[in-house]
Amino acid sequence: MFMVNQLNGFNAGGGLVPKVVTRGAGNTGTGTSATVTITLPTGIVAGDRVILAVFGRGTPTWTWPGGWTELADAGGLSVAYRDCDGTEGASINATMSTGARSAWATIRLQAGTFRSGTAPVLTSSTATSTDPDPAAIAPTWDAPTLWLPFAGVNSTTAVTAGPSGYSNFQTSKATNDPSCSSAEREDPDKVPSASEDPGTFACAVSAFWECMTVAVRDTS
Repeated sequence: MFMVNQLNGFNAGGGLVPKVVTRGAGNTGTGTSATVTITLPTGIVAGDRVILAVFGRGTPTWTWPGGWTELADAGGLSVAYRDCDGTEGASINATMSTGARSAWATIRLQAGTFRSGTAPVLTSSTATSTDPDPAAIAPTWDAPTLWLPFAGVNSTTAVTAGPSGYSNFQTSKATNDPSCSSAEREDPDKVPSASEDPGTFACAVSAFWECMTVAVRDTS
């Protein structure tokens, strides 16, 4: 059981859970270009952090433009982030090793609510089954934490819900497949080395999936 945040993101010690201010999801439709134009979240200002997941059909690898730091690239799903300076614009181009349909999910964190210069941490999992299952993650810090599971699924059936207890589920699916989905949970009471296991996304049809669980700590 997780604690309900009663103090608008603050724990008893005054720490602020990293705050998501805008999010978005999109896809290439029937397009199969190896260069993918990804729409960024709106309202980016200097000091914000953007976390972006993109998933390509057929397990391609990904290359990111300068200024973006890739956290992981496996099974066609890549997650990267950028600590922003306000010059990001409305979109970026990421490149696949092989052209294919693709989909993405984006998260923008408010400046001053996360530890700038400290990278998020990430775990990954993959299988062919129903209900994509992000791996458990156990950061060593004792600080308020934002949990962000992402799921890339090669299925003609849409992902319909995020893990239980998580909010702000979003998903986007290219024509036929693939899809990319995300969800969020604030944890103001995270203790050292405590493990978070998000649970499963909902997709009723067995399909190949790749999931990544991201943890972002507060400013402390």
